[in-house]
Amino acid sequence: MLRRTFEGPFASSCLLVLAVTFSAGRAHAGDATPPATDNAAPAPAAPAAAAPTAPSEAAIREASDHYEAGLALYADGEFKRAAIEFDRAYELVPNYRALYNIGQVRIQLHDYARAYKALQSYLKEGGDKIDADRRKSVADDLQMLSTRTATLSIDCNEAGAEILVDGEVAGTTPLPEPLLLDTGDHRIIVRKDGFDPRETPLTLASRDTQSLRVDLQPTPPDRGPVVVVAPQQAPTDRTAWIWGTWSATAAFAAGAAVTGGLGISAANDLDHLRSTYGSSRDQLDSAQSRATTLLRAADVLGAAAIVTGGVALYLTLSKPPTTKDQEKEKASPHASLRLGPSSVAFSQTF
Repeated sequence: MLRRTFEGPFASSCLLVLAVTFSAGRAHAGDATPPATDNAAPAPAAPAAAAPTAPSEAAIREASDHYEAGLALYADGEFKRAAIEFDRAYELVPNYRALYNIGQVRIQLHDYARAYKALQSYLKEGGDKIDADRRKSVADDLQMLSTRTATLSIDCNEAGAEILVDGEVAGTTPLPEPLLLDTGDHRIIVRKDGFDPRETPLTLASRDTQSLRVDLQPTPPDRGPVVVVAPQQAPTDRTAWIWGTWSATAAFAAGAAVTGGLGISAANDLDHLRSTYGSSRDQLDSAQSRATTLLRAADVLGAAAIVTGGVALYLTLSKPPTTKDQEKEKASPHASLRLGPSSVAFSQTF
């Protein structure tokens, strides 16, 4: 079982660590300066070591609030939000204790590469302040994480190129060290202004150590504006006619089917009246007129559906005339005959 016990509380541990650090720094600085003697020239003072800048009380309080919020969110199973709170606490006050919690939350999020880096930093920064049991627990975690991570070295012919792994910036070329990534499928993009970006998909398995060579090519200069020649006949007009004729065909066919069905029903009613004793002439005439009207309407609608269907089929299967065809038609000789009220005119072009 992996230990998931968190370090805490944060604020008091930060204040204690800072106090010990600064007091130890002063003690070492005092011991470093040897006393001067009467017969020797005073020894030059040793250069003071740059003391770390102590975080302000406001920063410590804010970091403590984020840390406690992370603990509460982790207890509620809100691992992604807990990771955000622990990261912010460490940014405000870089206390090694927060790194342990960051690593544990990243394990819960299956973000194994970040968990590995956090726990490695925890051991490095914590040093002798980490007890043996906790060090053993972290070592077990690192062993598990090593089976779920891999390394990728990227070599590029251009320095300063940006490297993106699955859409997130991972560094710029040349990389100081190989990238530590989770096992699985990844999408690597290398890009730089003035060059065509290169995208490479790859799959990493457990403990893989892969290398990727990327050669960026300069983006070719503009070749001038692209000239777009509009067609003589807009495709949208032809498309509208095609859709319109097919729609009309469907409407006429549906109307023919409905009225035909009603006409057949009316004809059956007429036959029923004829075979029924006592039916009056008015009833028979009315039924006959209704059946005849409906059947004729069905015939008209059916004929209209056939005509529009033929037009739609022709427009669909035929090719639109090209500009060359239109120019050829204009150039070919043709004759025309015009009739007027008192004249006849004949013309021919060559």
